[in-house]
Amino acid sequence: MGLTRRRYAVLCAGLSFSIVTVSWWTLEVDILLKQILTSRGKRGIESSNGKDTPEIFFHVHLAKTAGSTVNRAVARRYYGVCGHKGYSFSQNLEDTVRERTDARFAGYGLDRVHPTRMKIWGFHNCAFISHETGADAFTKVVRLDTFQNVTKTGIIPCRKPVDHLLSQCNMKGINVTNLVSNNSSCPEIISSCSLAWDRYSDSLLDVFDRIILFRYDDFDPLIARLDRTMPRRVIALADTYYYRSNRPRNTQNENFGISCPISTLREHLMRSWSYYRLCDNLLGEASYIELPRERVVYM
Repeated sequence: MGLTRRRYAVLCAGLSFSIVTVSWWTLEVDILLKQILTSRGKRGIESSNGKDTPEIFFHVHLAKTAGSTVNRAVARRYYGVCGHKGYSFSQNLEDTVRERTDARFAGYGLDRVHPTRMKIWGFHNCAFISHETGADAFTKVVRLDTFQNVTKTGIIPCRKPVDHLLSQCNMKGINVTNLVSNNSSCPEIISSCSLAWDRYSDSLLDVFDRIILFRYDDFDPLIARLDRTMPRRVIALADTYYYRSNRPRNTQNENFGISCPISTLREHLMRSWSYYRLCDNLLGEASYIELPRERVVYM
């Protein structure tokens, strides 16, 4: 049956309305997609080809460099933090450290996660990984296929050599004053106090695309850098708790003498561990520095 003029006019009007509606809907979707892509780009870092790539941070938790506090601070500020001293997903509302209640691994829990537990959970949900493990084991994590197409940024805290060693001595309950009074040499003191030095070796640098060095007791520049790419929490959590894992130091236990003057101890430390040379040569007296891997040379 043929169309009357009125029916034809109504049909044309309906088609015009549908086309306009679809056009507006297409425009809105296009705008939304551009906003999403722009947002995603802000969470990446510009690569050598001018394109943004996702970025993952790897915090090298060296003993007695406030690593537990850093881990806790970022886990309570961002999503996607996976650390030996806490994950983002398991943070409680109260700003407290909980009891160690892992039924499988005695002495561990949600605020001190066993390395095997971390491996079981995997690292595919992580934007920031803080690990207390040897350099070789951490290298295997960074080299996982999961991180093949992302920018891998290593974060290394720096602490002055003598002060760092004294903190390690204190952690192990060693009285340096007594060692010196017994004529212990600087190498002997270093051997007695050194704690988990296997967590850093120069070979670890090779698995990163970028390297961040920061002064261990000044987090502000690091947090400002992470704010640029890490996903912030929608609901902010309080973070006023200092995760203390050492006893207060007693200066009476830290007196030096003829057998090992402080200046000689520093020289021995600089020769003994390339970590101290790395921080001294690249960071120096600054609080923060970030470099592409190719600009970081072995020390």
